[in-house]
Amino acid sequence: AALGATAVQAKEWKDVRIAVDVPYEPFEYKAPDGTLTGFEVDLGNAVCENAKLNCSWVVQAWDGIIPGLKARKYDVIFSSMSITEERAKQVAFSEPYYNTPSGYFAPKASTLNPSDVASLAGKRIGVQRGTIQDNHATDTFGKTAEIKRYTTGDDLVLDLQGGRLDVVLIDFPVGEAAILGASDGANFKTVG
Repeated sequence: AALGATAVQAKEWKDVRIAVDVPYEPFEYKAPDGTLTGFEVDLGNAVCENAKLNCSWVVQAWDGIIPGLKARKYDVIFSSMSITEERAKQVAFSEPYYNTPSGYFAPKASTLNPSDVASLAGKRIGVQRGTIQDNHATDTFGKTAEIKRYTTGDDLVLDLQGGRLDVVLIDFPVGEAAILGASDGANFKTVG
């Protein structure tokens, strides 16, 4: 969870607005009835109940999540945010409550090997804009591959499934749920 650096001032917290990037299954997504659910929503609700806070959820696109916090559109980000030096200059982080590995996902027939930078030369790599995966793909493959940035994880998954990407780099549990767990999941694999 991240708090705006200016929001850490003394305040009697009773009502707390919590931002999440939806959809980002299994962390946060909407159930068929439209309610927010997922690991972080459940965890956030438990924290709010335990702290006797009235919490409300705010859906915010990932690439605007820190600017929204700094603009005080909400009080807390509870949305699978990796702690980086750049982010820590902008927000105050809680102690980490889990660490999510990243994963490369590609069509089953793919021979790509992300450990071999040359194997991705000229390929289309999908990432979610503003993530650590975006930074890594840009730094590692940006001079030889086409990095395609998406606002949501769902959009990059759809382009992989539609054959418009050669590989995606995303939080592993998200790729596992949205790509390998999809009805056509047998057509895809992890690579690298």
